[in-house]
Amino acid sequence: PNQTPPPSKKRGRPPGSKDLKSRKPYEKKSLKQPFASEAERKKVEAARKKIEHSQKKLSVAEEKVARVQKLLDEAKKGADKAREVASQITASVADVLLLERTPWNAYYKMLVDFKEREGHVEFKRVDSVRKNEKFRALTPEAQKEYKTLTWWLCRQRTANRQGALEQHQRLLLDRVGIDWSPLQGPGPEKWWAKYKRLEEYKETHGDCNIPRIYPPDQDLASWRTTQILQYRNGKGGKKPDLSEERTKLLEELGIDWGVSTVATP
Repeated sequence: PNQTPPPSKKRGRPPGSKDLKSRKPYEKKSLKQPFASEAERKKVEAARKKIEHSQKKLSVAEEKVARVQKLLDEAKKGADKAREVASQITASVADVLLLERTPWNAYYKMLVDFKEREGHVEFKRVDSVRKNEKFRALTPEAQKEYKTLTWWLCRQRTANRQGALEQHQRLLLDRVGIDWSPLQGPGPEKWWAKYKRLEEYKETHGDCNIPRIYPPDQDLASWRTTQILQYRNGKGGKKPDLSEERTKLLEELGIDWGVSTVATP
């Protein structure tokens, strides 16, 4: 038998919904906060313009800095290359210049002979070694040689600091292992030993203020005073001075550099 299809469902609004025509139109809310007055609006606008102007100036300045940095890097590369070429030329002519009969070459050959014989080129000031038994045991000729080389090397270090030492001379002295800053203090091992003793003093007493006269460890008291004097020398552009590394270590330990005073009549 023929069956009739079920009635189709009508599409429309669900029951209870409102007609579109009866809905209120959507009002887009402005995100901008209203100004209290026209004067306030002008102030904000002026501030915005200043910020934009500052940003433009900053961009221009950054571009200039980038160009200057590029020129600086190129100049550094050129300087490094020039120094390398100069070093190669100096190395090639140093031995030739050493053949000339000059007072400097004579002292240098004396220094080379001393190193070949003694194995070092470490010279202390004569005043500090006169009480040394090894120095007093030397022959008069050996003592004279020691004094001469001590005096000559002192002059070379002074000339090097003043920029008066020629390149080939500096190269030749580097070959024999000259220490250009021997007065900055004792070697690493001795300096660290004193530093450790200062640490122990601080652990016991709570600070690094060792009296100048300290019978339990007068050597440590004198060492601390020397460090302070060398630190003040560095601040005044004098020698010997304290290296930056040692200055930082002593400051981390809490040393008090004090204030350098000048005696008045």
